Amino acid sequence: MALKRRNVARVSGAYAAAWLVVQAAFFMAPLMAQSLRPPAPAAPMLTLRDVAPVIECEALLKVDAVFTDADLTHLTSAAVFVEAGKRPYCRVEGYIAPQIRFALHLPTEGWNQRYLQNGCGGYCGTLASPDAVDAAAGCAPVEDGAFARSATDGGHTAPFDDGLWAVDDPQAQVDLGYRAAHEVAVASKRIIAAFYGQGPRYSYFTGCSDGGREALMEAQRYPEDFDGIVAGAPANIWSSLNGIFQPWVIGSNKAESGGYVITPEKIPALARAARETCDGVDGLEDGIIADPRACEFDPGVIECPAGREDGADCLTAAQVAAARRIYAAPAGLDGRALYPGSMPVGSEAPWAEGITAPAGQRAIAEGYASYRRYLDRDVALDLGMTHWTIDAAELAALRSGLGTIYDSTDPDLSAFSERGGKLILWHGWADEAIPPHGTIAYFDAVREAVGGAAERDAFVRLYMIPGMYHCSRGDFDRFDFLTPVMNWVERDAAPEGVVAWTAQGDVVTRSRPLYPYPAVARYVGSGDVDDAANFTPAVPARQFESAYEWAGEFESGYQRVCGWNGDPFRGGDFVCEPAE
Repeated sequence: MALKRRNVARVSGAYAAAWLVVQAAFFMAPLMAQSLRPPAPAAPMLTLRDVAPVIECEALLKVDAVFTDADLTHLTSAAVFVEAGKRPYCRVEGYIAPQIRFALHLPTEGWNQRYLQNGCGGYCGTLASPDAVDAAAGCAPVEDGAFARSATDGGHTAPFDDGLWAVDDPQAQVDLGYRAAHEVAVASKRIIAAFYGQGPRYSYFTGCSDGGREALMEAQRYPEDFDGIVAGAPANIWSSLNGIFQPWVIGSNKAESGGYVITPEKIPALARAARETCDGVDGLEDGIIADPRACEFDPGVIECPAGREDGADCLTAAQVAAARRIYAAPAGLDGRALYPGSMPVGSEAPWAEGITAPAGQRAIAEGYASYRRYLDRDVALDLGMTHWTIDAAELAALRSGLGTIYDSTDPDLSAFSERGGKLILWHGWADEAIPPHGTIAYFDAVREAVGGAAERDAFVRLYMIPGMYHCSRGDFDRFDFLTPVMNWVERDAAPEGVVAWTAQGDVVTRSRPLYPYPAVARYVGSGDVDDAANFTPAVPARQFESAYEWAGEFESGYQRVCGWNGDPFRGGDFVCEPAE
């Protein structure tokens, strides 16, 4: 069903190059009369000539039409599909050796000469639709199917939170780590060139969670693959996230019996207490914790009085202790943080399935925490998570091991910048799966690596979204960052304000402007607080340190490339060497 939009004007303004202090030189565009409607998305700044196919869809399957046997890429199907509201498209499916499956949708009329690749989430394992695009709500060429667009399963088949596929399969790990996204980009562009008689003029990548990690991996390892990248809630600090943070969170909520200390029915009370404590800290009571760093919340405020330990509206002493540990940054005995950030206040509602679950079920984070059981293989399969080692030495081992394959934390994006690449980072402040602080820390590290704020801001923007959970849900989880990155790439029009909105069904319930970090949206003092028209950009009332102190670091030169040296059945070895 189409979204019922109530007019909200686009936000524009001047973006300061140096962000030690933010210039408040933004301005709001004139507003439409009905102001709860999300803004009409801007058309791409460049209108490119539509291109028609030069061969039939099914002809892509002919021998040597696109690939030879030496390419180790086979197409398995190609057929035309017609869907209401979209251009007809040729759906191509195939796989790249050994088992990287992909799908590519090629409009059979009105191709706009652009290629869009979508990242996958979790541990991937499912071939999602190429039309399921992150961070592109209301983007016209996405909605009407004008892009050539692709998706991949990451090189294996499994549920998104199950790591068992990785056991004794180093090639599958490398494929998810960095190879699949790149190889699918290369293959897709060859198919596009065969179908239309030319390759794409512009190429874009968008993804959230692991898709955000893939996005940054592309910018770091393969800067020539994409012109514009949108990376949401990136799991780029992968080895620490899944090897330290997730086991910390789950271990904090695990009882020796194997059950969860904080049970799902207690989550609403905890979420309500956090909101009541922190909502008004930003000066506006709107049901949203604008920046969790600004509020100190102690779950002990809802500890059950004696005799009421089973009340759904309070926490037992054990549950309070578990919650306090969950909110704290993972740390070793020496007190050093082992991840640049912690579970944010305001993220509690999705804990009900993220870090706890009904009896007999498994929390999502427990699947991710199995990284050390199935992917890194540094703990015994039968060792409970409450007994896993969590300290700086373990972090170092994780980073120097598979972190060299999975982590996309290299802050030196100069090669991507030098070829004109543009990057938009975004993260929800209430993310229950990946602490948002880590994305801010990476953004700050890029500044250090490329020579300063002005150099970074010439090609990178970061947007923080109040009240949004992991990749979706919560507040203001609908927005379009794809159009701004296209405009930045194609016309050098740097992104400024973007309006995000919340909807129930097809009805928009609230909207809010987002500004490049660290600028915030400030209420003007009158009008509906659910209306983006009543907010203006402002310097944050309180400044926070961006470079979080932790036992790891953002550095260059750690990444490796891996593959088989010889036939594994004839004595070949799987070897890794430093990436060039």
